Amino acid sequence: MGFKHGNRMKRASPSTIALSAALMAIATLIPTPGRAAAPSAEETTQFDVRRFVCPLGGAEFSQDVGYFSLALVAFADGSWLGDVHIDAQIPECPGNGLLLIPDYLGTDESSKLSYLDYTPEQLAQLPALLKSAEFRRQREYSRHDGAQWLATRLGLPAQTRWELLRRGSWATVDPAERKRRVTRLVDEGPALIDGFDTPEANKRVARFYVANALRELGRFDEAHSLLDSIVASLRNDPDSETAQSLRSMGPAIADLGEAIEARDDDRFPVGMSSDKWASKVCGGGPLPPPYGPMTDNARAACERRQQESAASAAAFQEAARLREHPEELERQCQATPEGQRPLGLAQACLMSQGQRDEKAGHELALRQAGKVAADCQATPQQSQQGPLFYACISFQTLLGSQLEKLLTEDDVAHKIVCADAGRPEDRASYATLACDGSERTRAARAVERLLADPKTLDAACATTPEQERGLALYSACSQRRIDLARADAERLAGDEKAYAAACAEIDARRRGVLNWNPSPEEQRCADAKRMRERELERAARAASTQSPPKLHRPIDDPPDLNLYHPDSGLNREAQALARKIVATAKAEGTYPKRQAGDRY
Repeated sequence: MGFKHGNRMKRASPSTIALSAALMAIATLIPTPGRAAAPSAEETTQFDVRRFVCPLGGAEFSQDVGYFSLALVAFADGSWLGDVHIDAQIPECPGNGLLLIPDYLGTDESSKLSYLDYTPEQLAQLPALLKSAEFRRQREYSRHDGAQWLATRLGLPAQTRWELLRRGSWATVDPAERKRRVTRLVDEGPALIDGFDTPEANKRVARFYVANALRELGRFDEAHSLLDSIVASLRNDPDSETAQSLRSMGPAIADLGEAIEARDDDRFPVGMSSDKWASKVCGGGPLPPPYGPMTDNARAACERRQQESAASAAAFQEAARLREHPEELERQCQATPEGQRPLGLAQACLMSQGQRDEKAGHELALRQAGKVAADCQATPQQSQQGPLFYACISFQTLLGSQLEKLLTEDDVAHKIVCADAGRPEDRASYATLACDGSERTRAARAVERLLADPKTLDAACATTPEQERGLALYSACSQRRIDLARADAERLAGDEKAYAAACAEIDARRRGVLNWNPSPEEQRCADAKRMRERELERAARAASTQSPPKLHRPIDDPPDLNLYHPDSGLNREAQALARKIVATAKAEGTYPKRQAGDRY
């Protein structure tokens, strides 16, 4: 959805500390694997203190441009939990009150928010603008209001002015003030969006936020009309990125459509929130303004959510029951038109049809490899349906595998197709997967070359600090350490007396106890013990009179029965196309591009 927020922490007033503490309490109640624990209330007092030099007058000052927010809880207007404090991102010069404007266009999501430099011409205009009554009036509303007014008078890009307007609408708890700011978004936003110097996809996302603002203002018919126009523009856009845009925006568009249909004008509609946040709201616990208290719309949405969850669970159980009786399921699927099937039957029929299509696609790929290869290239991915869908998945998998092999062996092709290890967004997905695999293989080979000369490697590991090792040397040193430890453990495992002398006491001490942080000696004995146990198991199997069953491997099947056999018809077709792709890339000096209708 484009650039989000950059760094978002703030030094807070007492009221802000109270709200931040409440938000952090909420955050700790939302289970999120991998997320660090929220900081304590005391830790919210400072987040991102920076030094600034005021471009007008030269005064030096420090300001905290951060605040507590939780990116994993995103709302319909694009804000995150805690963004009511986003005004902190606008530094204010002491004395003259000049506001420093963030460089939204020049800051990506992975870096801290940076700030624009005023030009000499703009600096000449600023003294008069800062003294104007209108600037003072706008500044009283918020820093974002004041910065947006300055940005307009100074002729800053439309997208910068839009971002100031949109983010400024988040920076309030008061419902009346929120309505004023959302109304401005609706009134002024469309013209700003039309002036974006960006791809159409960025404009669509911005118009989505205008449609959401119309919903929040209760102008549901206008919101519905704008949403329809966004969907139409997605479907009619010939750009190769349209499919990706439709996939990324599709769920949000559907959620907004349902909120409009339900006449939900909440600032934070439950139906447009993440499952974790919706569960928190529907759980009935207290929420600080502006996230609470719970509204009538929220109660109605929670009731619908509960009913939908129950219906979904019942449908799943019914689908599972129907699939236990294939003949009866087939009869019901044939007798009931698609639009009239109950949800459980619809799911069961869909899964059953998918299994038939997958089987037919497999046979198609085995028996008509040339036709499958041609049809997969001629048919946009979004239009591949039925058996062809599954056949093309197999062909695409083999194409990626064959291309990976060529790129691994061909330095020139690798440099061009893999874009010097970059990840261009417009590269075909099969090429990106092939490059990923090729990079891994090349890296593994580099490690193997280093491991092949242990003496030189040991010297390099001993003299090169970890932070200065490249990926290959770092991996080789790690693997060398593992190999040496394994060899040492194998020697210990094979020497009964040495094992008893080194490990008897350790084994007795750790018997029945899980040790999550073993010492080197404990780890050595544990490894040796596992080796001894595995050797005993092998000896027991060898002494057994029962021969283990011979396992059938698909790779053992002949080419006419195994799609993935090196000599299968589909593999040969994939190999031929991979060679053609490499030749074209070399001739044109660029990687293969995504096409209109691609899924990824």
